[in-house]
Amino acid sequence: MDVFSLPQKMLSRLGKWRTNLAYTFWIRRHDSRDTASDLRLKKLLNELREGEKPLISILMPVFNTNPGFLRQAIDSVRGQIYEHWELCIVDDGSTDPGVATILNEVASDDSRIRVQFRGERGGIAKATNTALEQAHGDFIAFLDHDDLLPSHSLAEIVLALADHPDVGLLYTDEDKITVGGRRFDPYFKPDWNPDLLLSQNYICHLCVVKTSLAREVGGIQEEYDGAQDWDFVLRVSGKLSPRQIQHIPRVLYHWRTTPTSTARSVTSKPHASDAGRRVLEAACRRNGIGMHSIDPIVLSRHWRIRRVLPSPVPLVSVIVPVRNRPELLKQCLAGLREKTDYPNLEILIADNGSDDPSMEKIYAEEGEKLGIVRCPGPFNYSAINNRAVAGAKGEIVVLLNNDVLPLHAGWLTEMVSHAARPEIGAVGGLLLYPNGRIQHAGITLGIAGPMRVGGVAGHPGKRMRPETYVTGNLLQVVRNVSAVTGACLAVRRSVYLQVGGMDEDQLPIAFNDVDFCIRVMGAGYRNLWTPFARLTHHESASRGTENSPEKIARFKGEIGVMRRRWRLLLDNDPAYNPNLTLVYENWSFARPRNGAGEI
Repeated sequence: MDVFSLPQKMLSRLGKWRTNLAYTFWIRRHDSRDTASDLRLKKLLNELREGEKPLISILMPVFNTNPGFLRQAIDSVRGQIYEHWELCIVDDGSTDPGVATILNEVASDDSRIRVQFRGERGGIAKATNTALEQAHGDFIAFLDHDDLLPSHSLAEIVLALADHPDVGLLYTDEDKITVGGRRFDPYFKPDWNPDLLLSQNYICHLCVVKTSLAREVGGIQEEYDGAQDWDFVLRVSGKLSPRQIQHIPRVLYHWRTTPTSTARSVTSKPHASDAGRRVLEAACRRNGIGMHSIDPIVLSRHWRIRRVLPSPVPLVSVIVPVRNRPELLKQCLAGLREKTDYPNLEILIADNGSDDPSMEKIYAEEGEKLGIVRCPGPFNYSAINNRAVAGAKGEIVVLLNNDVLPLHAGWLTEMVSHAARPEIGAVGGLLLYPNGRIQHAGITLGIAGPMRVGGVAGHPGKRMRPETYVTGNLLQVVRNVSAVTGACLAVRRSVYLQVGGMDEDQLPIAFNDVDFCIRVMGAGYRNLWTPFARLTHHESASRGTENSPEKIARFKGEIGVMRRRWRLLLDNDPAYNPNLTLVYENWSFARPRNGAGEI
């Protein structure tokens, strides 16, 4: 049986089962602690200067916690290799007398543990704020009353803080842990990814914040109980520059799954969904984001913000490179005119020396409805697009292959709603093969494929169904990526010209879109991928594949150009994670690179 013919719910379960099995083996190989690794970590801590050893205040609100889980959570703090911490526990009116017994006992055993009892229940936000009030540390960290910190968590955090002394917010990777202690469902996160944060609270655990900053923003807002941590991170991050937000790509938090926890299912706490919507509404108001609506997706765990277009609606120049293939051009034009609801559009055909008379017949029939940019000479994708962009009138240009067809009328409106944002550079959409499986869901740098090492870029999610579960449900949410394909790329014309367009000298055919996107990032913009602009891509239908000796040699040469130019970035994509593969296009786990996950 073809696995892709299975019902979607079963397919999702199968994907999670495979992921968790692979994660079990990954833990054994790459995330198991021993005495030697702890000693190496202690040596690094001892080498820090005194000013580089901050007090970390761990805030733990408690309410009727399972006694066994509560003891384990507290013991996970007491077992930290880094010892300069305080645990601020606030009991939020527990009715179980066993909770008070445990808290009084641990407080008497360890002077670093301070306990405060609230007379009545106020909710998690109020209890956390009470803990924040009594915190003396330079930084605060958040620990739920039944979760666990690995013994090296605080040590890793302190070492990262020493490397980044101006950090205001730091977060780590995380996984979940069952009642029986089995770890599963890891979230290997990207570095700072603000558009992903507006789709979901990807930062979540473990979150560490400078104490003065936490107090400056007013702590936790009680009206957002259920999504209070997401609101807090959004407000804190809004006060910081990207370099002040750091990510440690190591699993330093185990999120306990119980029948009533959101770690297992958001439906266990339905108020969290309503709170999540209100958190996003407040973030949009705070940041001046015009929105049509905020819609829940993926069982209300994640969200889509439908942004309004600028007024007046900007002119968009859609640039379609062609050489013959009149049947493809006709399909492309029909898609742009009959399956696109964007109201202000010009279409430019960049003709690379077509000699089929049918092409000239189409141009004559179209007349002034179609702009023709003549681009004679050998095929040079970069030069063709550069020439067409130079002649475009639109504020926004869309590079579109002639074998790409829209699947819904709102695709261009979605892409323009992001491309028009001043902080955004290149925008890409979800491109599907004719069979409905993914061709492009954002480009990840460094993926090598059969070469196994020394890669330039790849397409995680390729040949998956769009609904397939992957870590963080990244196939279904708007997020920042390092690059998007030139087969369907929207960007402001001013940005395109600012970075010098595409490299027509050294990258005439391959990787010019990746190189372009990297230079856009270097100019200070964020690139973005949205799953809410869906199109079909008949990949290389017009130009063919790279299968001749000459083409293969040229392709290898372009790989060399990219590796020499961008090697460090290609091997460390900030929108990816070093614990994920650079061989396959499926978000599977990798041997950690650059020491990630190892000491």
